[in-house]
Amino acid sequence: MNWIDSIRRQLRIGVSSNRSARRASRPQLALTRLEDRVTPTVDTWTGASSNLWSDNGNWLDNSAPTMGEDLVFPASAINKTAVYDSALGVSSFGSIDIQDAATTSARRSPHRSP
Repeated sequence: MNWIDSIRRQLRIGVSSNRSARRASRPQLALTRLEDRVTPTVDTWTGASSNLWSDNGNWLDNSAPTMGEDLVFPASAINKTAVYDSALGVSSFGSIDIQDAATTSARRSPHRSP
């Protein structure tokens, strides 16, 4: 017995050369809609590229934080000076966890063109 026959037997799907008989023996599948879920994300600062929050290279996942994310500034960060700059365009975060003595500041950055 091969693996397909094993699955057919477990699902009680008959093997028939008659096409209509095969359709009738197939189990009916249905989809159930689940509630929407938002997975909280954490952005971890590395400071590897500069001191600006808007610089993707400063974050462990190479992506600047977005609204609602939790931010972590670990003791192991390369650059302990982190500057929130308006080029980021986000001003609401889930939480901010500063795990070591660090310098944080905010400043208005000039508009960057793409």
